[in-house]
Amino acid sequence: MQLAVTYFENLALKPLAAKEMIAATALVELELEGKVAWYFLSSQEGGLEVECEGEKVFVLSPQSPLGSALMGKSEGDDVAVKTPTGVREYEILSVM
Repeated sequence: MQLAVTYFENLALKPLAAKEMIAATALVELELEGKVAWYFLSSQEGGLEVECEGEKVFVLSPQSPLGSALMGKSEGDDVAVKTPTGVREYEILSVM
């Protein structure tokens, strides 16, 4: 756990311009079935939940099903992710 904390404390973030494709270190706002949530696409670690400015942010790795589906997409795109319970359709609301 301490290794993950150290990794995120030293992470260099790459700012993304409007309509730029999602890549590692992107902060992405997604909508799923009317619910909005924030996701951080890490370059390595995933499966964490952190709080930033009062908002929950879920950390994804590019190897996760959702992380993989987001790579190369941009604001306004939709992504479909297969899960054991069926396909989930996300809308990308914003990318930072």
